[in-house]
Amino acid sequence: MTTLTVLKARIADEMARSDIPDLIANSISSAIAYYQRKRFYFNELDSVTFSTVDTQAEYTSSDNAYIPYLYDIDAITVTVSSNNYEMDQISPEEWRILYNTTATGQPECFAYFNQKLRLYPIPNDVWTVRIQAHVRIAAPATDGEASNVWMIDAEELIRARAKYDLYCVLGDNKQASMANAWEQQALISLNALSNSMMKTGYITPMQF
Repeated sequence: MTTLTVLKARIADEMARSDIPDLIANSISSAIAYYQRKRFYFNELDSVTFSTVDTQAEYTSSDNAYIPYLYDIDAITVTVSSNNYEMDQISPEEWRILYNTTATGQPECFAYFNQKLRLYPIPNDVWTVRIQAHVRIAAPATDGEASNVWMIDAEELIRARAKYDLYCVLGDNKQASMANAWEQQALISLNALSNSMMKTGYITPMQF
């Protein structure tokens, strides 16, 4: 298990640079931000849920913190009387045209725009909506936070990317090239693991 504290110390030791703690911290943050947009087995969730509200068409972070960070939606279902119904995805333009009709009832389709989930027809009851998607998994909130996937599942990848970023900032092209090669190998390994898990049916296909 690794924490930000451990990762920062390890990078400083490997680079023999204990004099750049702020640069190291910034490079780790940048590395995580870069790979948050990439799809791996650990940032696919099918447990993002919220409850519809009577006459409420749009749903935001107030309804579920992941909603503004749905990078790639695989499926959205609504549970009605213990039965799950998959909704169709439509464009924001189509949703706007339909929304103007102000029809209400069980949601049958959705659009995603401006980090908001928009349902149609407008719900007129309380139902559970479940989202399966590639989501943004946050970086550790504190240096000592345990069990963060970026410090466990993707630690090697983040460490390599952070060192590449650092060497670029420091102007060491040779070391930057070596760190980049290491990063690519770590990425290949993590992608291979994700693909292997996908074949078992645990996750959806990777997008390269």
